[in-house]
Amino acid sequence: MVLSSISGLLSLLEEDDEKLQASAVVALLDRADEFWNEISERLGSIEELYETPSFPERQKVALLLAKVYYHLGEYNEAFVFSLGAGEMFDIKQNDQYTHTIIHKCIDRYIELRQLPDAEASSDKQYAQLDTLFETLVKKWITVDTKFQHISEHIGLCMAAKRLDLLEAMATDYIKATHSADVLTVIMKFANQHVDNVDFRESLLRCVVKMYSQGPEKLRSLNLFDMQQCLIFLNDHTEVVRNLCMLLDSKSTQSNLIAYQLAFDLFDHCNQDFLHAVSKGITEHSAPKEENYKQILTILTGAPTTELQFQFLYSQNCGSIEVMNNLKKAVEAKKSAITHNAAVMANAIMFCGTTSDQFLRENLDWLVKANNWARFTATATLGVINKGHVSQSMQVLQSYLPSAPGASGALPYQEGGALFGLGLIHAPVGCNLRDDAAELVAGNEGGSGRTKPKEVLDFLVQCVQANQQSEQLIHGACLGIGLSSMSSKDDGIYELLKQVLYNDNAVSGEAAAVAIGLIYLGSGNERAVQELLSYGKDTEHEKIIRGVSMSLAMLMYGREGHADSLIEEMLLNNDPWLRLGGVQVIGSAYAGTGNRKALERLLTVAVQDVSDDVRRAAILEVGFLTFKEPQLCVNVTSVFCDSHNPHVRWGVASALGIAAAGTGNKQALDRLWVLKDDTSDFVRQGAIVSLAMVLMQKTAKDQPKVKEFREELEQRTKDKYEDVLTKFGAIIATGILDAGGKNQTIMLHKNGHNLVKPIVGLHMFMQFWYWYPFVLMFSLALQPTCIIALNKDLKMPKYSLRSGAPPSLYNVSKKQKGEEEKETKKREKVVLSTTTRTDKRNKKKKDTEMTETGEEKEEEKEEKKEEKKEEKKEEEELGYEILHNPVRVTIGQMEVLSFTEDKRYVPVKPGNPMGVILLRDNTPDAEEEFVPVVNPGDVNADPDEKDEPGPPEPFEWP
Repeated sequence: MVLSSISGLLSLLEEDDEKLQASAVVALLDRADEFWNEISERLGSIEELYETPSFPERQKVALLLAKVYYHLGEYNEAFVFSLGAGEMFDIKQNDQYTHTIIHKCIDRYIELRQLPDAEASSDKQYAQLDTLFETLVKKWITVDTKFQHISEHIGLCMAAKRLDLLEAMATDYIKATHSADVLTVIMKFANQHVDNVDFRESLLRCVVKMYSQGPEKLRSLNLFDMQQCLIFLNDHTEVVRNLCMLLDSKSTQSNLIAYQLAFDLFDHCNQDFLHAVSKGITEHSAPKEENYKQILTILTGAPTTELQFQFLYSQNCGSIEVMNNLKKAVEAKKSAITHNAAVMANAIMFCGTTSDQFLRENLDWLVKANNWARFTATATLGVINKGHVSQSMQVLQSYLPSAPGASGALPYQEGGALFGLGLIHAPVGCNLRDDAAELVAGNEGGSGRTKPKEVLDFLVQCVQANQQSEQLIHGACLGIGLSSMSSKDDGIYELLKQVLYNDNAVSGEAAAVAIGLIYLGSGNERAVQELLSYGKDTEHEKIIRGVSMSLAMLMYGREGHADSLIEEMLLNNDPWLRLGGVQVIGSAYAGTGNRKALERLLTVAVQDVSDDVRRAAILEVGFLTFKEPQLCVNVTSVFCDSHNPHVRWGVASALGIAAAGTGNKQALDRLWVLKDDTSDFVRQGAIVSLAMVLMQKTAKDQPKVKEFREELEQRTKDKYEDVLTKFGAIIATGILDAGGKNQTIMLHKNGHNLVKPIVGLHMFMQFWYWYPFVLMFSLALQPTCIIALNKDLKMPKYSLRSGAPPSLYNVSKKQKGEEEKETKKREKVVLSTTTRTDKRNKKKKDTEMTETGEEKEEEKEEKKEEKKEEKKEEEELGYEILHNPVRVTIGQMEVLSFTEDKRYVPVKPGNPMGVILLRDNTPDAEEEFVPVVNPGDVNADPDEKDEPGPPEPFEWP
């Protein structure tokens, strides 16, 4: 019998007998899904029964109310009564009601878990929700035997901050699969989505614990991921333990893994962390054995820097012709600003290649630089020779002060040379421990080599002996900061603080910046308080800006620990300190995409009365979102059409930072519009950012590259173009071909922030106030290469496969021979026509026929050449075999295959980039090595390396 109404059952609710009422509730519960609309008319009566503590079926009443409220769409009420139903609410039921209530319970539980423990536990629902969540997790573990939904379950446990349940779930997965994939998922989720610093550290320590307690095979296979966790935790002790464990085993495979881990440490860690690891290894075992010596040498960074330096020298594809064209364009309209820009563009284009050919060929033009432009021009030698630490003093010998206390007649030149010295040593640093410095010196060998410690001592002595020369002090302070980055040297801090307190605007700014570089990421409370106090007292805007940048660097990566300083600076009446506040946000939360930090920046960008602060606030969005370029595009989209040009400049710069080297289409579209803005400095910012986004992109990969290059050339030649826009176009030309087309901006690697590139790009963006900071761009550049080494750290002949056409990623170079041939061909046609026209004036008809015939022949030849080119494109292979050392781009890494060479296999899983160690499958076979390209003389021209030597001595008969 099918019921059409339950009015009879509802009438029983009005009876005085509790047994009748209870039986009515049970009957109604079975029919709630069908007759919920009728039951809803008696909700008042049913709720009265629930509020009666002595009612026998009180939990069933709660479940009935929950189902009715669920059908009414009142999910909050349904959630409350479902909890009131206690055991009657069966989470094993597979219906829509149960799933909806479970989701509500989980959301509420996660919300409570975000509160402080005392506040959360005081909530009436907390204990019940806590039990319910545990029951759910146990159900998931029991049901999901194939771990198909393991990622979703882990995400919920992390969101609820239940590390005990997370560990149980991950442990079961590891035991069942003998794989640590789940730990990699947890680590990535923690770094990308967990905003709370303390909980993230607890989460990563839990991951390290599971790595350590796993099977021996599991630990050896995942030491790379484990090390990433330890770097995030700043736990150098455990890193030392792992390295020593590998080295003590004395097997070739263990040594290779240890060396690879050491190379990765140098890539990802600051100098202070590396010093701690080196010290721990030395204390564990005196470096008498060869493998211990090797790993300590690797940790100094000398091998990495030397290998990258050799690669950049040998693979340099920078074009002198481009620079000559820039020079001609600059000479057409004499301007100190564009002249300075051209010199800096040359430095960026040939960063790290040692190619100073353009400068040597144009010395007469170069000496036109005066005052601070000369300071910058001299410092560009440091950019060009970046990483050439073994001959840094020799490279700059002609420009450095003859002695620390000798102030010559060219203070700008000498100050620039001191700045350049710091730029050369920035990749490695000079503040090495004594034993590490000895290892570096022994590794380099030879006489006349520059010792890092001597460079730092020379810079310090220059500061001590030249207190009256602001140019020398400015260059020396910047040099000290760059060469002692993250060293936390208290003695140098006292020296720089003395310079700062002299209250000279120029030298004070450099001293403040240097303090920030030395204490980078340390959060040193004493330095923070002293800098902030002085920033409030001084009247020099340059010094306040220097203090602001310094505080931002001090708080790098501190996240929530920097919040109190941020609030204090943003509430200050001085706009330069408020500007520092937004810089601290960008530095402290770099790469995190933290939503609260983004909201704070956007609020400042809208509400602050200072254009400088608003511009900086939007710019810092780029530093927060460089791991998610699309997020930056979405966040800044509403500001693209702002009436304030300073805000639009900030948008352009933020997009350039976030999407640097990615070729992000949405970012390109926004910047393409902004490059034609009505404001000259907005056009400048958009053009520079476009160059950053399009770095290492080819015309085949991104069609806008060709058009953009043509536009840059047109803007630099246009005599009516604004000087600021022209400045941006010149710098952009250098950025597009940075490092001989072999370097790009790389702010993170494998999800881990790269400190020096982030700091370098932060400083580069200060060129708005001070042009010499353009050279800080060199810190943001990283070689995009794969340099493969064997167990002896030598470079064997090794091949890998790129699964893409060569033209998609390779550097496009036009052969000189072809260009000359085309030029001669065009000249021949013109001269022939002109001669015939002059000689045969009387025979016009014959001459025209001759010319017409020649033109037709020329057209035929051109068509043949075009067909040949098209045929070549059609015949182009869809892959390419690359040979060690390999130039690759970030986009190309996705199509690389490391299985082409059967003899060697990388010890690091995945598609590693940079210096990689190879395991030799046939160790008894003879190895072939790649010839080492030695730059030799610092003034040698790379193009002349194949020139024949002088003839043998002979006697004249």
